[in-house]
Amino acid sequence: MNTALSNSHKRTFGVHEYAGKAEPVTLVASKTTAGPGPSGSYELSFHNTINNLEAAWRELEQRSNVSIYQRFDWINSCLQTIGNGPNNQPLIVTAYQGGRLVLILPLSVSRGLIKTISWIGGSHSNFKLPLMDRDFASHISNTEIVQIFDEISQLFGGFGCISLCCMPGIWAGQANPMLALPHQKSTNQAFGSDLSGGFQNVLKRGNGKRKRKKFRWQSRVVESLGGTQFVEAGTRSEALEILSCFHLQKSKRLREQGIKDIFGGQKAQQFLKKIALNSHFMEEPLLKLFALKIDGEYRAICGGGVINQHFSTYFISFADDDLAHISPGEMLIYMLVEKLAESGFQSMDMGCGEERFKQSWCPETVEMFDAILPLSKTSIGYVWLYRGLLDIRRYLRQNSITWKHFKRVRVVFRKAFPVS
Repeated sequence: MNTALSNSHKRTFGVHEYAGKAEPVTLVASKTTAGPGPSGSYELSFHNTINNLEAAWRELEQRSNVSIYQRFDWINSCLQTIGNGPNNQPLIVTAYQGGRLVLILPLSVSRGLIKTISWIGGSHSNFKLPLMDRDFASHISNTEIVQIFDEISQLFGGFGCISLCCMPGIWAGQANPMLALPHQKSTNQAFGSDLSGGFQNVLKRGNGKRKRKKFRWQSRVVESLGGTQFVEAGTRSEALEILSCFHLQKSKRLREQGIKDIFGGQKAQQFLKKIALNSHFMEEPLLKLFALKIDGEYRAICGGGVINQHFSTYFISFADDDLAHISPGEMLIYMLVEKLAESGFQSMDMGCGEERFKQSWCPETVEMFDAILPLSKTSIGYVWLYRGLLDIRRYLRQNSITWKHFKRVRVVFRKAFPVS
C-alpha cells in the first residue's frame, strides 16, 4: 500500500518490539501536529491484548454501529480459543480523541511465509466491522482511513497483505467508512429481514401464502409422529446437548459437500461451547440455540447472537435422514422467525451465503466487500493475484451453471484430498 501522506496529515511514529507479552504493548501514540482532517486530531496506538481495554471497549460498543461479532465478549472468547495460536498475534488498533476512545480495529497478525493482517474471527465472523464512534465515523475522511492502514503496513511490513474480507457496505443505516480503501465485491452477499410489526407483516413481505401452505403440509406429515417440538435451549446442559447434535449434523453435511468443517476442530468446538455457556448470564446472548424436535430427535438446529433487538444467525444445520424430504430446516426457520417477530425483535440476518432459503426469508441484500492491500512493494504482485482469484470465485458463485459444476469438482477433489 504505502500511500504517500501529505504534510498536513503526516504523523511521526516510533516502532517498538511487538512480541507476545502478557501486558498490553503500545507501539505508537502520537497526535497530528498540523492541519488535522475533518475528524479532528486523534492518537493511534497498537496493542497485542485486549485485557486493559475492556471498560473502554464496552462503552464504545454503545456509541458504535456494530454487529454481534465486534462485541468485547465475542472477541475475547474468540482470542481465548480459535484465535489463540503460536503464529497468531492480536493487533488491536485504537484511536483516542480528547482522551475518549473513538475507534477500535480488532485485527490479528498471522505470521509465516506470507504475513497476513486480518479481522479477528476469520470464517466464524459473518460481518467484519470496526468499532467507530458514530460522530467520529461521520467525520473521518477517506484520506484518514487510507492513512491509518498505510501506517499499519509501514509498521508491520514484509511479504504479505492486509486482508479485510466480508465487510458490509452499510450496517445499521450507516455507510462503512472502511470502503474508502480499494475494495471489490465479496464472493457471497448476506441477507437480512425487517421483523417489525409482527410475524404476519413479515409473511406479507415475502410470499407468505406459499410459506403458510408449505408449513401446514409439513405439520400434517409429522403429526403422525407426535408432532413437532420447538426447543429454545434454557439450561446449560440443554445447550451442550444441542451443540453436540449440531456438530454431528454439520460435519456430515460439509463432508458430503467437500467443504472444510470450520466448526469441527477442537478449538472451534471450545469456542462455541464457551459463548453458549456464557450466554446464559447475558441479557443479549452471544449464542442462542434453537432446535426442532420430531419423534424425540433433533432434526434441525439454528444458533445466533443478539444485539440491539437484532438476531444474527451464526449457523443452521439439519439431519440428513428419513425426514429430510420435508425440509425440517425450513420448518425451524418458520418457527424461529415467528418467535423472534412476536418477541419484539426488529430485524435479523442469516449471514453470508446465497442459499435459496435465506433469500426467501430475508429479502434485503447486504452488499459485502473485501479490501486486499499489500504490506510492501514486494507484495503487490501477490495481492493482484489474490484479488483475481477472489474475482474468479465470485464469478463462479454467481453463475448457477458454473457453480453447479464447481461444487461437483470440489466433492471429487476433497475425496481425493480429504480435509479435516
